This record gives sequence, structure tokens and C-alpha cells, in this order.
Amino acid sequence: MRTHSPSLSVCVIGAGVSGLTAARALTRAGHHVTVFERSPRLGGKSASVEVDGQWFDLGGHGCSSNYRQVGRLVAELGLEMVRMTPFRVLEANGRVTASSDSVEFWANASAFRALRDTAFPAIASPGLARVAGGLGSPAAEWLDTTGVAGPDAAARVAYTATGYGYVGSPDLPAVLFAKFAESLVGAGPLSALPPSWTIPGGLARLWEAVAAELPDVRLSTPVRRVDRSGARIRIEIDTGWLTFDRLVVATETGAISTFLDLTPEEQAVFGRVRTLDYYTTIATARGLQRDGLYLLRRFTDDPGAVGHTVSYHHRYPDSDVVVFFAYGDAQTDGAAIQRLLMEDVEALGGTLESVHLQRRWEYCPHFSTEDTAAGLYERLEALQGRHGTVFLGSLHNFEMMECNVAYAQATIERHFGVATVSETAAASPPSTVLSWLQTTVQEVLELAAPPAASAAFTEMGFDSIRAVDLLDRIAAHTGEPVPPTAFLEHPTLEALASFLEGLESVTSPVSERPDSPAFTHSASLVFTESGGAGILMDVFEPREAANGLAVVDVVSARWHSGPDVLHDHLAQGVYERLCGAGFTVFAARPGSVPHFDGHAQLLHLRRAVRWVKSRATRHAIDPDRVAMLGCSSGGHLALLAAVTAPDAAPDMEFLGGRFEPTVAAAVGLCPGVLLHENAPNDEVRTLLHSLGGSEPTERTARLAALSPLEQVRPETCPPLLIFHAVGDPISPFDASEAFAARLDGRARLVARHSDLHIYPGWPDDVGRAADWLSHVLTGAPAPDLAPESAPVEA
Repeated sequence: MRTHSPSLSVCVIGAGVSGLTAARALTRAGHHVTVFERSPRLGGKSASVEVDGQWFDLGGHGCSSNYRQVGRLVAELGLEMVRMTPFRVLEANGRVTASSDSVEFWANASAFRALRDTAFPAIASPGLARVAGGLGSPAAEWLDTTGVAGPDAAARVAYTATGYGYVGSPDLPAVLFAKFAESLVGAGPLSALPPSWTIPGGLARLWEAVAAELPDVRLSTPVRRVDRSGARIRIEIDTGWLTFDRLVVATETGAISTFLDLTPEEQAVFGRVRTLDYYTTIATARGLQRDGLYLLRRFTDDPGAVGHTVSYHHRYPDSDVVVFFAYGDAQTDGAAIQRLLMEDVEALGGTLESVHLQRRWEYCPHFSTEDTAAGLYERLEALQGRHGTVFLGSLHNFEMMECNVAYAQATIERHFGVATVSETAAASPPSTVLSWLQTTVQEVLELAAPPAASAAFTEMGFDSIRAVDLLDRIAAHTGEPVPPTAFLEHPTLEALASFLEGLESVTSPVSERPDSPAFTHSASLVFTESGGAGILMDVFEPREAANGLAVVDVVSARWHSGPDVLHDHLAQGVYERLCGAGFTVFAARPGSVPHFDGHAQLLHLRRAVRWVKSRATRHAIDPDRVAMLGCSSGGHLALLAAVTAPDAAPDMEFLGGRFEPTVAAAVGLCPGVLLHENAPNDEVRTLLHSLGGSEPTERTARLAALSPLEQVRPETCPPLLIFHAVGDPISPFDASEAFAARLDGRARLVARHSDLHIYPGWPDDVGRAADWLSHVLTGAPAPDLAPESAPVEA
């Protein structure tokens, strides 16, 4: 768990799946969290009840092989996972025509995955706003056009039977069906999880275990009012008013307006939300088909059949208790559904003996087709972080437990910078080099799940830039350069892992590094806000012999600044080397494309420098001796910030325009100093387009403004140091040569003989950079930047 300073007091309203997921992540990060739930139960729609000695789920009633985040959470909590009965499509004549455990089902599902990978790969990521704009047409129209699920496809029946609306409705946007299909079959048949699984005793057991870890969960405690008008957030409960730093709203969307002081935009967005009436009825019924979740095609194809049973689940072999599901509407209430249930059971050849319980849900919150096309999901996402408030729940990422967990984790990470379940799992010590390699390939290719050990590199979708990325990561992990021919000589993951295990210098992953005695770590401080998102800074302070100097480390790789980049810097000893030399390090995350373009990231870095100088007294640093350092795109941004700061306009919106964004020196490792259209390959060009804008003329000008080589002026430039690989395939070495030459002695370029972008040994050059900064800023002896083991300077 990371340490945080200062910690925040956070109010979480709602103890359902999203609220408890968020509360757990925040608590594990050191924040003070209080959860308020108006009902006496935990888990929201993941509720379980006991009938005749057996446990039954009322809302969510099973998990698929693509429930990766939920699966990790189950493993962390030490809970048992058991296989569940498959779903089966039941025709009016009583014949089963499709099943989730059949070869035909997975063959049809592969068509969806192929379309997903080419047309909308971001559907696998948390948040519907990422893809809603391209999937706003009616679902039936989209399905007919793509051919991914024909009129008789089991996926159409499954969608409607599990509560998400009638596929033929013109108001059902395609993005909902695509998210459903991704959650159901996106991982494919080779997933490490079973096709259908659950928790013994019901899914509510999972959320009871999560709540047991939390220090302050208050059931039967409704929040009456929320006041966000002041510097802090005030909430009113029956016993009085309480004050918090931040607010997380994780209730049903229809309840939000009853307690929250909504802004006009929040009112406009939440006022457009639609839900479906969906009923769960638990009854004893004899004579029905058993051992499965049965989906009744005759009632899922006909929107006029509201009230009839769309599915039923028989779970326990020795029991006649069955869970039935049906839609309701203004004319069809629970009593009407029970009357129709008797007819439906008789039509299926059974007898309804008694009804034990019925629950109505406001299910599947969503926007209409028209509102989706008009950008309501994007407007919803833009609300996040404003007024100290984060909204969670099914509206944002679909009405499935996995979708709620994944979105809550990602949103809390984005706005609080905390370590989430998935991040913790990813950082846990891999048992073998193979597991590390599988996880790394998953990250590089942005796969829904780690690939199988037998997967071949030629069949996994590697392009040139991703192949270079993987080689760079392997080199950084092993300390040895790996040639591109390694993919041919060792064609599968297990073959390459076996080869890597033979390298004597394989290093330990991040999580196996002991806590460093060189520094203390204050994590995820918000130093500015942009577009409703908090921009984060971690501070590493030397435990001994602080020299009063500061370094802003630009945490960015491939123009992304997620926690994985910070972890890599930790793993490679960047902060250990800098703090060991006496520097206080401010690790700034400037943001990631496409959410923040290059100009926004540059603005964030300038604000980072101003923020550091504003805290000079607190951290005992000299504000006139603040340097900047970065690697890859971080090095690019560090050099760009250094050479353009003297021309930066006063930023009156930040710290009242006080403190200059200038730095006293800068270091770039593996930097790009020139952005242009003639990039090495199509993938790099696509990245440059996201940085520079969409129009060609505008893009050329914006790329020039983001190129240190085009912006440098020797007379205003601080001392610069550059380490660069001669054979760098991403950022040409000759551009750095031209940059250093243009600076007329103000820059020092050190060449490293390597054909990799991130060359082996770059962390050692961070240590040399620390010695050089001490020399430049204090007059300490000049270091040897090109020792015998490294190439000489260019």
C-alpha cells in the first residue's frame, strides 16, 4: 500500500458494488473514508437471500470468464470460487437450442471479438464515454449492419433475458449491447476464469467481506442533504452535519437529486437518465427443466410480452426453488407479474407452488439512442472531479458487477491516484518470468486478459512500435538487450520466458524491491486540476543529507503518465539514486493522450514547477535551484519545459501568477526533440496526430511548438544534459545532435551505443545526471559522464 500525505477525508454515499469498491481502494491508500447507506443491507443489487437453507442471488447472479477485476478481488479476500450452471436458450417447444458451454457459442463469440479488436477496442476499458460516440445508433440496426449477432443469435436473447432491454427497441443504443457482449465473451474461451462462476453463499458474501475491511460503514443512515458551496463538503444525516474533503456518490441515479445540491449541468445530465423495471421473483416450482439459467426466446423477442418470464435460474439439484426474471412497466406491477408467472410455468410443463419473495429494480440506467448520439455519456464523464465530487455506478459503464468494479477502480485512480485492486494485483510478485511476460504482453497489447503461455508472437497482433515497446521493457527488466530476432528464435511466450530465465542478470520486479532507506514517499498529491481531473504529484524526500536542491521528475512514457510509469521509475531506482544524492524529487504526472494533448501536458509541468517553488519552505529547498528530468516522452517534456519557460505567459489562474516556471537545469534521457509528420512508422504518426490536432496546417504548427529543437534559444536556455542511444528507432539520435549544436555549448550530449529507445543502463545515467546537477547547481566537482563501460560523448 502506498503512503499518502496529506490524507483526505472522503464521504462515500452508497454501500453497493461501486461504493464499497471505491471505499476499499481509498482506505487502502490511507484516506479516511466514511460510507453511508440508507438501507440496512450491503451490496446494492448484488443482494443474496436464504430460502429453504440455500442462498439465492436477487440481482447479479453470476460472473463470466471476463470478470477479471471481480476475480482478483475474490482472490485477494481469500474467498472460494465455484462454477455455476451455464445459460441455455429455451424455445417455446421446450427444446434447448443454444448454450454458453457449447463449441458453437464460443465460435459465434469470436466474431464479436474480431469486430471489437478492429472497430471499438476501447469497449474493454472502463467507461462508456470512450466509445459511445461511435456506437450511438440503435442496437438492432447496428447488429444487422455488422452481422456480429444475427436475428437468431443467442447473444440477443441473453441480452434481453438478463434485464438490459429489448434489442429491437429504437431507444436502445448499440454501446449497451457491445458492452454486454464484451463482459460476457470478451476474454474468450482461454480465460483463466470459468465461463460461469459465483461465490458459495451468494455474491453478497463478497461485499460483506469488502465491508469488513472498512473502518466506518454506516447502514440505515440516509444522507439528507449535501452542501458543496464552501471550501469543504458538508453532509447532513439524522444526527447532524459532518464535513469532508471529497465526495463519492455511488447511489442509484434516481436518488441523487433527493440529497445533492445539483449544478445546472448535473441536473441536465442526470435528468436524461432512463431505467428499466426489472423484477426478481423467487418461487418453488416443480416440473421445469433444471440445472441452468434458461433464457426464454418467445418472450425476449416480443416487447409486447412485458410481465412474462424472460429467464429463470435453477441452481441447486436437490431443490425446487427457482429464481424468475421479468420486465414490468407502468401497467404491469409485481402482482401482475406473479399472475403471469403462473401461466408461464404451466406453459413450460411445470407447477408453481408458492412465491417466497419478489424484488423490483430500477435496472440498467442509460441514455437513449438520441441522447447517446448527442454526447450525453461524454458530458456525464466531464462531471467527474468537479466540486470535489466523483460519481460512480452502472450508468457510467453498464449494469454489471464487473463493469461497476472496473469503473470505480479506474475513476478513483484517476481522481485520487490511489492503488486499486487491479493495480495491486498487477504489482504482486509474479511466480515466474513467464507470468511477468504474460502480464507485460497484456499491457503492451492492451489485451482483455493475459495471453496463454503457448500463444505465438506472430498471432498476437504485434506491430513494430509495440514490438519495440516489449523489447524495451524486457531489456529494462533483465538488464540485457534482447534482439528483435528473439521473437523468431523463441516464437511463443513460454519459449521466450525459458530463454529469459537463462539470463544471469534478470532483475526483480517492483514489488520485490524492499522499501528504500534513501527516501520517504508522499503519494498522489493533487497539485492542479484540469478538465475536472486532479493532476498528481508524488514527493520523495531524502532521509539523510538533503542538499536543498529539487528535481521535478516528469513521469511520462509514450505520452502517458499512469501509475505504471511511476512504478517503473521506482523499480529502476530513479528516486533511490536522486534522493541518495541529496535531492528532493517531485514526480509530476502531466497527463496522458488523448485526454490531454502536448500543450496541456506542458502547462501542467509549468504549474508543477510553480507548485514546487511555492512549497520551498515546507520542503527545505531553494526555489532558484529547481531542475527537471525525464525519460522518453518525459525527457522530451523536460527539455521542452526548460527551453520554453522564459516565454511562458503569466498563469494568473494558478497561484495568482506567482512563481516563475523556469528551471535551473534539465536532463533528458532518450528524448525526442523534434516532432514531425515524417515519423518512423504509422503508429508513431498516429500518436503525433493526437498530440498535434486534427487539421494538417494546425497540426504542423502545433508539432513545431511542441518540438524543443524548433523552440530553443541559446541566450535564455538553462544548462541541459542529454543521454541518447545512437540507434534509437523511435527518437532519432541526429535530432539530439542538431539540438545540442544549436545550443552553442549550453547542452551536453552523451551517446550510448544501443539500438533500443530505452537503452540498457539508463538508470545508471540517472545517477550520473544527479552528479551533473550537483556540479551545475552547486559547483561540485564535474562527474565522469562517459565511463569506460559506456561510449564516449558525441
